[in-house]
Amino acid sequence: MKKEMRFTVFLVSFLLALQVNAQSTRLKIKSQNDLSPWSIGIGTNLVEDNGRGNNVLFVNNGKLNMVPFPSVLHGSRVIYPFLSAHANLSYNNYQLTIRENNLISYKKTTYFSLDINGHFSLPMLNKTTDDWFNPFVATGFGFNYRSSRISTFGVNYNIGFGAESLITKNWSVQLSAMAKFGLEDPLFKSSANHLQAMLLVKYRFNNQKKSDFSRKRYPELKKKRKFKKEA
Repeated sequence: MKKEMRFTVFLVSFLLALQVNAQSTRLKIKSQNDLSPWSIGIGTNLVEDNGRGNNVLFVNNGKLNMVPFPSVLHGSRVIYPFLSAHANLSYNNYQLTIRENNLISYKKTTYFSLDINGHFSLPMLNKTTDDWFNPFVATGFGFNYRSSRISTFGVNYNIGFGAESLITKNWSVQLSAMAKFGLEDPLFKSSANHLQAMLLVKYRFNNQKKSDFSRKRYPELKKKRKFKKEA
């Protein structure tokens, strides 16, 4: 439990630091109308997993595991101002401590997951004038692969929370924590409960309008031709 509490303190401290920094610099974000609904991102992830199907979440059954390089590819699309769809492809590699019959053994685990989640903004927590800080709750489903399990493929139901903070009009930082509950079905047989946290750096594209492009490339189109009246 101590590790989970420390990680929770880290999340809260990180978000507070972002808020203080943005308020001190008084970052003013212009209208978002010229931005595309599409975003991409890259980041890192941490997994808490004991390798068992009956893993009780938020209990110290495992340790937080991560790899020392970017391990998440992200893509998202804004659907409504309060709703967006997110896809994350993540990788991790860690060692499990397995206790069976009073014996301890160790197994290296290769972890892959593909998650499709919906993010619901919480406007009641967003009191900033420029909407630079956006807390949200998330839910969805994920497919994962863990090499240490007999049934290596699994399906999970996801539920979690997080926040996104704008750095500039296009760039933002997103931090989230997700509880993944194992589901059973005839195809995937079983999956284990585990926790996953992500830190992402995201880029949101600009809208590209043909009319704007033509005006920039051919400025003479802006000028109106004047014709002299014939006598």
